[in-house]
Amino acid sequence: MEIIVIGGGPAGLTAAIFAARSGARVTVLEGMEKPGKKLLMTGNGRCNLTNLTIQGAQGYQSDCLKGVDAILRTFSYLETLSFFRELGLLTRVRQESLVYPYSEQAASVLDALLKEVRRLSIKLKCREKVLRVVPEKDRFWVKTSSWEYEASRVILAAGGCAVPATGSDGSGFSIARELSHSLIPAYPGLVPLTVKERVGKSMEGVRCQAQAALFVNGKECGKETGELQWTSYGISGILIFQLSRRAVREQALGKKVEIVLDLFPDYSEEELLTLLGCQTILETNSVPSYEGYLGGIFHKKVLNALLGSLSLKPGSPMTDEEVRKVLHLAKHLKLTITGSRSFDQAQISTGGIPLSEVDGSTLESKKVPHLYVCGELVNVDGPCGGFNLQWAFASGCLAGRSAAREEETL
Repeated sequence: MEIIVIGGGPAGLTAAIFAARSGARVTVLEGMEKPGKKLLMTGNGRCNLTNLTIQGAQGYQSDCLKGVDAILRTFSYLETLSFFRELGLLTRVRQESLVYPYSEQAASVLDALLKEVRRLSIKLKCREKVLRVVPEKDRFWVKTSSWEYEASRVILAAGGCAVPATGSDGSGFSIARELSHSLIPAYPGLVPLTVKERVGKSMEGVRCQAQAALFVNGKECGKETGELQWTSYGISGILIFQLSRRAVREQALGKKVEIVLDLFPDYSEEELLTLLGCQTILETNSVPSYEGYLGGIFHKKVLNALLGSLSLKPGSPMTDEEVRKVLHLAKHLKLTITGSRSFDQAQISTGGIPLSEVDGSTLESKKVPHLYVCGELVNVDGPCGGFNLQWAFASGCLAGRSAAREEETL
């Protein structure tokens, strides 16, 4: 009897490898024409494998952080690095903690996994979209559009809802629901946010360094610093992605969600005024325009947008009070979050099968014996920077080893 892994992404391939290494006969069913399509897109095609700062569940979101912590400490970033070294993949560290393949090509990561799949004689069947999983006594019937597979153990690693064109179309959630699992609603994660205010429309395409603070019902819930990108619909960039996981879910629950931007995080308002020599210039007879005076520190589109928000006209003379208003707004630009872009533009999906519904020591379902779940299908998500791939590898390893270990006891 075989173990069937549903899904040929990073979690599914890792689960298959560790199950086969433990002596099980493994078949991977992948719905797309090739496995790992989403993996090839990660890190803008460079694939940020893991992160040297990952310490257990810190930075992750889940309904059971204690379980996340235990799993990630069992298979830490050190185990991930060792695993890929065994597969012949050379890595390098960027920005002190971000781990990439030395080639900086995601294809190198996928090739390493698939080489091990071939070495272990794991059957990889593509264009086999799983429609149903039917448990029957001590076995499963896994039904696709073209065949019906029999297995004694099933590992469900079908992914979430992000970038459905890569195969992560939410079908794994449907299978889990049919198998009696409840589901925490899925939302786009690590995704651009849409805002109520129109201030960003005229700044589309502008990038700048900023600090963003997330407020939920008036309470600060997070803060990030990094590159901000203005869009026609709102705001994007890594710092926004990091805050989006909570922002999207809280907004969907009907809470008031706001992002307050500081466009000069390195300076206070008074420091900016001092650096500009504001009072000295404004006391002279020749009063400059906003562009002439503030153009040296603002992107033109940003300055014009801020002036418009304050009903001030570009090109007009300025006063000391008005300059202070512009700088204050630049330091405290409040935006009301109305939602996010779709799953098509999200790097991950949040939500999924509650981790509390699986055994934290094996990832075996508490609803269906001998069914294991891993990867993005589970209600575990982390920030940008290799956190989500680390969860995929760690949970895939545990699910694969556990399923094979159970197989040995038959």
